[in-house]
Amino acid sequence: MKIVIDSREQTPYTFTDYPVEVVTGTLATGDYSLYGFDRPQGGIAIERKEINDLIGVLTRDRERFKRELDRLYAFQSAALVIEAPLSFIRTNRYRSGADPAAMEQSIISIMAKYRLPVYFARDRRDAEKFVYDFLRHFQRQAEERYKALTVGTAANGTAGKIE
Repeated sequence: MKIVIDSREQTPYTFTDYPVEVVTGTLATGDYSLYGFDRPQGGIAIERKEINDLIGVLTRDRERFKRELDRLYAFQSAALVIEAPLSFIRTNRYRSGADPAAMEQSIISIMAKYRLPVYFARDRRDAEKFVYDFLRHFQRQAEERYKALTVGTAANGTAGKIE
């Protein structure tokens, strides 16, 4: 598996505990993807946020974040990974005067509107594991779809034919 990390990612995961190849590239959307799957049609994108960054995009940078969410929505698969548990929002453990209940409702609204899973990790290490697992499952399913397609094509006698 080859993971692509956006070159603008400030504190990228290393994935040293996982059997992967890591490359840096410019991703149009998200912070993490798979090599060859970084485009919306048939692709995957994962956006990572630290807790204070999340609160910032839910408040002062909301319009920019909505554009990012619109781009994520176009992908076959996408996720938002938060490097903190939900309890950090509920107990106002971030640098902002933003109302915790309003922040939680904004996240729920995003999940509903964009059909975007949001994973609240225990910590950074847990977030990295989730990103690895999410990408791994996507790749496995993409391989199964490809295998089914090629087996089906061969079965009906169209494999290798140019029309």
